[in-house]
Amino acid sequence: MASCCGTSRCTCRVTAGPGITVDGNGSAADPYIVSGGGGTTALAVTDSASVDLGLSGTGAAGDPYTVTADAILDPAPPGGGSNLLQEGPDGLYVECADVRTCFTAGDGAVYDQTTGEIGAKISTDAGNTTIIGGDGGIYTPTPAGSEPTVFQVEDSETVDTTLIGTGTAADPFIVSSSVILDPAPPGGGSNLVEAGPDGLYVECADVRTCFSAGDGAAYDPATGVISARLSTDAGNTVSFGGDGGIYAPPGGGSPTVLEVTDSTNLDLALTGTGTAGDPYDVTGTVILDPAPPGGGTNLIESGPDGLYVECADVRTCFTAGDGIDYDQTTGEIAAQISTDAGNTTVIGGDGGIYTPAGSTAVEAADTPSIDATVSGTGTAADPYQVSAAVILDPAPPGGGANLLEAGPDGLYVECADVRQCFSAGDGAAYDPATGEISARVSADAGNTVVFGADGGLYSPGGGGGTPSVVTAGDTPTANNTVSGTGAAGSPYVVSTDVILDPAPPGGGANLLEAGPDGLYVECADVRQCFTAGDGAAYDPATGEISARVSADAGNTTVIGGDGGIYTPAPAGTALQAADTSTLNATVTGTGTAGSPFVVSGDVIVAPEDNGVEITPAGLLVAPSADAGNRLAFGADDRLYVPPTEVGCGLQGDGSAASPIEAFPIAGDRAWATDWTCAAPANSTLHCDPSTGALWTPPEHTSAAVTIQQNHPLGTPTVGVTTGFIIVDGSAWAEGAYTADSLSACRGITFSTRFMGHVELTWPANAQFELGYAVQINGGGLAVRVTHGVYVNGPARRERYSFGVSQATVLAPHTSYAARVYPAVRVMAGSVTFNQWITDTDLIAMTR
Repeated sequence: MASCCGTSRCTCRVTAGPGITVDGNGSAADPYIVSGGGGTTALAVTDSASVDLGLSGTGAAGDPYTVTADAILDPAPPGGGSNLLQEGPDGLYVECADVRTCFTAGDGAVYDQTTGEIGAKISTDAGNTTIIGGDGGIYTPTPAGSEPTVFQVEDSETVDTTLIGTGTAADPFIVSSSVILDPAPPGGGSNLVEAGPDGLYVECADVRTCFSAGDGAAYDPATGVISARLSTDAGNTVSFGGDGGIYAPPGGGSPTVLEVTDSTNLDLALTGTGTAGDPYDVTGTVILDPAPPGGGTNLIESGPDGLYVECADVRTCFTAGDGIDYDQTTGEIAAQISTDAGNTTVIGGDGGIYTPAGSTAVEAADTPSIDATVSGTGTAADPYQVSAAVILDPAPPGGGANLLEAGPDGLYVECADVRQCFSAGDGAAYDPATGEISARVSADAGNTVVFGADGGLYSPGGGGGTPSVVTAGDTPTANNTVSGTGAAGSPYVVSTDVILDPAPPGGGANLLEAGPDGLYVECADVRQCFTAGDGAAYDPATGEISARVSADAGNTTVIGGDGGIYTPAPAGTALQAADTSTLNATVTGTGTAGSPFVVSGDVIVAPEDNGVEITPAGLLVAPSADAGNRLAFGADDRLYVPPTEVGCGLQGDGSAASPIEAFPIAGDRAWATDWTCAAPANSTLHCDPSTGALWTPPEHTSAAVTIQQNHPLGTPTVGVTTGFIIVDGSAWAEGAYTADSLSACRGITFSTRFMGHVELTWPANAQFELGYAVQINGGGLAVRVTHGVYVNGPARRERYSFGVSQATVLAPHTSYAARVYPAVRVMAGSVTFNQWITDTDLIAMTR
């Protein structure tokens, strides 16, 4: 079974839990030591602009003080960009992947923000002869001849790639790869990753040998079970409580002394005396190195909202060399085209480098651990692309799950995968989410467990006060440590180190470093995030980016005198312009691809009035826009004055022989022949002075209609009333005129007549009056009496007819409504209504 620890320091991390302190580095000479303490202390914390301290617990054995610290990251740095500094589960980090988004590619350049690779962009415009040469430089072949295809492979630290074949159809290139497993990892232990017939794997059984048990703990590497180990010292009262936790009866305590110790990257301060009225107050500030060891400026800054590194800070780490144009303000990297006379290289229509101007077979061979793929046709426009994917064994031979996983940024085995290989037994606590192992003290009442002289759990027994406990609580960005026993001679000392993620989630190296004067990120660290692709050269020592010209034979592209990419043109052509009396000719440009000859001409128009003008669409002769001008263009597109046209009621064409005049269809006739009144006062023909149009008043019109309604009264019987009442509020008839429905201009004479037909039954000696209650335009009701019985008589049944009328004169745009309701007044006896019919006559005519 492989072991990750051996005899040297173990790389596995052991974290202290509640009530536990961990010392040592896990080696045989300095093993992990797990211990605890007590005391009664008042404790408080104070934040700084760059560190957020937290305090929990009461200092009691069951609820110890826990001091935590988080580095504060500025969410909005003063430069206006995003903060490149990030916080991961393993500490603060700045990765190459974060820095790479500060840059973009301009014309003639391609930039992969995922890998940081910068390369020259070759135009895909038709006729371009510029390519990437065999040595990765920009190459433009001479007109004659072609170069053979060159294909090679390159190994990496983790993959061994092999190329066989000659590239012909009969003997194609075959590319195969094998994963390289380190036989002697730098930690001194065995490599836990193994290669089987189905791929790479790491099993729980291999990982469990990396752990061993220290004081107060027992560990079974065969099962991965971790449990507490009880001291065998005489007088020990520690046992396992009813809930499986470590338990001891109550014991004594002592006051606590607290000190703080600074680290190279965190400045801690302690105030207060530790009493309830003046509690200890621990504050911390992250230390930023004013002079990083690389000699550059520290890119990390501290603002009012936390630490930050912005794109604007990183961009100053880079400069542009030959063939490259770089804007430090925006981070844009572009190819620089030479302006030397005769250069034919330009930026193509798709933004690539453009200069106007065979067949290889490749196969992929897989191995048990690598799946290789070849795409492309091997041409400049569609080059061969060889890719390889590592094969992971879905069922390792040990029978467990394969802990090795493949993510978008490569292979990895994470703590979260390994931690599920372990579980906790009695007296131990284990958090598989964080990998934290600690002794578990019983929560049973009266427990006084401590650690004995031999490192085991121990309780001396007896009575006393409540002990004070100070523990260190880690956060993803700060590792807190508490040392000392809390006594005057050995006070508690709380120290904090900022945690730097050794393996940021992006898969790259953490660019953030800790020096003797604080945290820093330098330009020299950032520059290693970038590499040069085809057509580009990059110096990671200075950050200079430049174009790389191919050294292949026949290449005519060079770096021009002004530092730009230059390809000489063939012999030039002489061109000049000659004017005429009607055309002013002009020639611009030098005749190169980047500045072609452009011939243009302007028509010369005489300054005298001649009707010719120059417009954006060409020469124009247009008739005047002055009022009354009738000059137009005829059917043959020539200037033309049309004859005068007359409308209805007119005759003649406007000439002397046929003047324009009125056209009376019945001929001429004198007014006095038919009318005896004065014509000016009574004629209705007028002329509108604003339009010149003749007009007469609107036509007269009229309308009439009769509507009959049989009111659904039923047969109501009405007794004596104090006055007139409405027989039925829903039994009404209405004569109404809606404004402008008969004429939109004239006033209206409107009349309506309501004729009632009533059948009544009444007993002897009944007396009553009938009529209509009239309502005008929704106003009040007024009864008009139409019939009455005023003397005693026998019982009778009669039918009567009667009517009421309403007429009015309406101004234009006026509505009118007359509504009537059957009404009755009974003075004696009663009246029964058998039927009531209303005929409504409507008459409307214009005035």
